[in-house]
Amino acid sequence: DNNSIHCRHSDHLFICGDEVKEISEDLPPLAPRVGIVAHMQANTVLEILLKNL
Repeated sequence: DNNSIHCRHSDHLFICGDEVKEISEDLPPLAPRVGIVAHMQANTVLEILLKNL
């Protein structure tokens, strides 16, 4: 479920992901979900940088 992936922050700590599933040998990271989270992280960084301009 894509709606389970989100970003949250507390002070200067930002966490992106579903905060539910853990990585293991039986449940490896899958490229589509890894890509979504990577893009969310990049978007968060851009928001921080552009807000400070």
